[in-house]
Amino acid sequence: MDLIILAITSSLILVFLILYLTNKFGKLVVHYICLRLFHKSPVVDFLSSRLIQVGATFLSTAYFLTLDIFGDDIDFISNNKEIHKIVFAFVLLGTFLLILVKEASDVISERLTASNNRISNKLSVMATKSVLAKLTRVQNQSKYLKKNSNVFKTIADPDDQISILITEFVDLISASFHIDRDNIALTILTVEENKKPYFKEKNHRNWRRTTPKELLDNNSAAKRCIETGQPIFLCSKVEAAKNDKYFLSERDKENEDGSIYCYPVIIDLPDRLIQNIISVSTYNAKLSESYDDVKSKAILQVFNDVCRRIELELTLSKIKLWTN
Repeated sequence: MDLIILAITSSLILVFLILYLTNKFGKLVVHYICLRLFHKSPVVDFLSSRLIQVGATFLSTAYFLTLDIFGDDIDFISNNKEIHKIVFAFVLLGTFLLILVKEASDVISERLTASNNRISNKLSVMATKSVLAKLTRVQNQSKYLKKNSNVFKTIADPDDQISILITEFVDLISASFHIDRDNIALTILTVEENKKPYFKEKNHRNWRRTTPKELLDNNSAAKRCIETGQPIFLCSKVEAAKNDKYFLSERDKENEDGSIYCYPVIIDLPDRLIQNIISVSTYNAKLSESYDDVKSKAILQVFNDVCRRIELELTLSKIKLWTN
């Protein structure tokens, strides 16, 4: 019986290792199972608690000492030695599995925390670069200021800040998720009254793109972002399209699956309303998997923080144009 259990367990472990080492699908399966089993699971949290860990270790130790020291003196044990050997083997195996579960849970939590910290650190560096660029401009322009002049127009250059932020944002995504810059598209789509919608910013200016009108006329993420007024993050564009939540462009169809993120910027001026959508689209690589809720939430939080900074400069840009 013991050999059968050991053989089945070993076979399962071997299958998972082969899947993990030989193909991408296998890695996704193992990753999914590990997240579901070991991360933020009430059962795993209970099994990893100090009470259970100490209790299991104490039980197995006490049982071993009882069998070793008093095994020949207690009839209940001496008359059933084979049974107690099997029971002790299961107690020992159970204790080992409990320790393994706790270690696996700790390792996964540490890796997720480390990954989120790396992205947060890169975000801090990105914000620092933007602030330094703005400080340099203010310092350079301050000596040319004239009394009673429009200081805001002279000092502020929000469009330059937007360009810097876009470049740094793409670098952040490329470095954090190991995606080639050529597979990352960042655009700002602008919709104004009595004007055709247009792309205010785009990091790949020579790309053949889906037109703004086509995006807004179909069930695109950008359109839903404007309608809901909330950021949208879709891990898989292909899965979202199947559920009628995303409009696949020609570029999407020509490449492998990717992710899409949209952030709305609404600028309400005295005589007009300007709607903007900051979009980040990846090709041939996804930012996260649909089942990885932890990573998806972390991405949404970091991307929202970056886009709030862009939102500030975008608002200043529109105010500067409006006051001219």
